[in-house]
Amino acid sequence: MKDTITRMLLKIVNILFLYNVLGTCYGCLFGLILLSLKAALATYIPIVALVEWYGFISFGILMFNIKPMVKKKYEDPKIEMQLKYLREILKEANLSDKEKRVYWRETINCILNISTENMNKTDKDNDFNYKLFA
Repeated sequence: MKDTITRMLLKIVNILFLYNVLGTCYGCLFGLILLSLKAALATYIPIVALVEWYGFISFGILMFNIKPMVKKKYEDPKIEMQLKYLREILKEANLSDKEKRVYWRETINCILNISTENMNKTDKDNDFNYKLFA
């Protein structure tokens, strides 16, 4: 039970702060806009008056991050291929736990290399941070 909760929390934190930073920022902004409209909304929907400021921000973040949280596939087909290959090896081979960890570690290193290559190939014309700080 602990492992499941920890795994779910880790996935949520990774999505919020690593994979979908823009969605998290937009969600915060949306929550703040809802917070500023709280008085107007409370006249039509009385229960809105009971919601605290962090409830609006949490709602906004949740709304802008629902899709990545339920999405299970990776964008890069190379990463998906690596994971599929590893699962086939682990399913077919009779390996000890130590050998399985070695395979997982090698696959993770390969995925990190692929991700690093993708990050280094960013288009400088479309990169907002590059334009801002260059």
